[in-house]
Amino acid sequence: MTGEERRGLLFVACAVLLFSTSPVLVRWAARSLTAYEIAAGRLLVAGALVLGLALLRRERLPGRAEWGRFFFYGLVTALHFGLYIASLAYTTIAHSLALVYTAPIFVALFSRIYLKESLTARKWFGVAIAVCGVAVLAGFEPQFTRRMVFGDLL
Repeated sequence: MTGEERRGLLFVACAVLLFSTSPVLVRWAARSLTAYEIAAGRLLVAGALVLGLALLRRERLPGRAEWGRFFFYGLVTALHFGLYIASLAYTTIAHSLALVYTAPIFVALFSRIYLKESLTARKWFGVAIAVCGVAVLAGFEPQFTRRMVFGDLL
């Protein structure tokens, strides 16, 4: 295994650790903070880390002409995190993650519809893996209540 492959595996392991613990930590933080306070904190920490990395790597920072676009992206991301975190008060972590992890399915479908990209065998394999993962997650909590459906819709 090359150094680059080891580095890639380390990044994957870190991503799995961060993404898999996120809902549990969010539910814990929700005992004393609102969904929007948690979302703001997450975005503030992430923004500071990205800015620090960009400065460390001497990346060109966005110019004034790009600020509006970045502000819009920030608002959309904040709305996403706010709704995601609020949903955890109404539904189970398993339901929430099952819905969040359908993203590869929608990316593949929307890239086909809007970007006219072909769905190669490799992409179909990725969609199949995503569907299997969602099925495993959803299989742990097959119950539905009105409250859970509301959380799922958030």
